[in-house]
Amino acid sequence: MKFCAKCGREIQEGAKFCPACGAPVQNVEPAAGFTQASKKASPKVMLAAAGIVAVIVLAVIGVKIFSGTGYQKPIENLEKGLNEQDLDLLAKVFVDGEFLSSEIFGVFESLGGLIEYNVELEIESEDKLDRDEIEEVLTEDYDVESVYAQKASAAYILEVEMTMSMGDYCEEETSDIPVAKIDGKWVIPLDVSEML
Repeated sequence: MKFCAKCGREIQEGAKFCPACGAPVQNVEPAAGFTQASKKASPKVMLAAAGIVAVIVLAVIGVKIFSGTGYQKPIENLEKGLNEQDLDLLAKVFVDGEFLSSEIFGVFESLGGLIEYNVELEIESEDKLDRDEIEEVLTEDYDVESVYAQKASAAYILEVEMTMSMGDYCEEETSDIPVAKIDGKWVIPLDVSEML
């Protein structure tokens, strides 16, 4: 069975021209059920499918960008850095992390390393600051240096429950800790010496 490449009508075997539109018959035999009409619809179907794929991809990217928890990363890294005594990881946590010294681990070394310790940090609540209040809140309420507060493109105040366990001893404290996006990275904009 043959079909006209121009109008899609069925053509009898041996015919040299389409009886409907007069177009010359080609030697190609489309698959059963394939007509010119379905050929014309095919690009539309492909465009629709491409559009659906594009919407799905954009939705996935949007979810990652707008509902991301990058602002929680400094707290996660602080916990891990303290527990593993990883100075490089802790340096990434603070805006002035390059000034960190291994002396911050002195309290644990003074115990002779005999008592294992564990630090747990859990975010209890979060408050996103409006763009126009970031600098004021960070500098006035948290004593963040204005040079850092001015660079912050986004900021949260996180209520963090800190639990420190050493042997049988356990202490809990809840603190508000600011985190800010400065130069594209989420950090704690507080002075390291005040925080640790």
